[in-house]
Amino acid sequence: MKISINSVMGMLYYLGLTVYLIFMTLTQTMFFNYFRGSAYVIILIFIIGVSYFKELVSVLSKNTGVVDLIYLIIISAFTFFIGGNELLCTTALVYVSRDMEIKNIVKYTCFLLFVELIIVIFSSKVGVISSYTEMRGGLLRKYLGFRYFLYPSAIMFNIVAAYVYSYQKKIKLLTLFLFLIMTVYIYVNTYAKLS
Repeated sequence: MKISINSVMGMLYYLGLTVYLIFMTLTQTMFFNYFRGSAYVIILIFIIGVSYFKELVSVLSKNTGVVDLIYLIIISAFTFFIGGNELLCTTALVYVSRDMEIKNIVKYTCFLLFVELIIVIFSSKVGVISSYTEMRGGLLRKYLGFRYFLYPSAIMFNIVAAYVYSYQKKIKLLTLFLFLIMTVYIYVNTYAKLS
């Protein structure tokens, strides 16, 4: 079995993207208490390391990408001094994704975010993580395991938008109905309106 450089680079990218999406989303939930501190820094270093390694494999396979690697290093240094580690991870992943198929990235992100949202909400319901409840203006607002009540609805919007973008004319009514049920559930529990 022959493994091509492109498949190795794709696997490296999706490994970094998976870890990034999982842990950056979990930082907005009560799961963050389980990996804050040095574990969080190690995760960020891993994401950045995978991104740089993917770019290094690309440079070694093409012999023309040295400028790209230098450019990534300059962008990373600039981003780190302006925005810190999280922005550095985002910038590195965006830069190294330039030769990846965007629709595949969006589909994968949509699926992963949906699974994460279900896991976080389920974990808060069964008591694995805490979920705050707040009474405001006579209305009960639940956080559903997130650190801010608007995060679940923002993530759900991203999921729906990514799904619509990815599947466009091949959208299934059953999936839209599932999204409708999830959106209504999140809205009713979080009372997620800004006014």
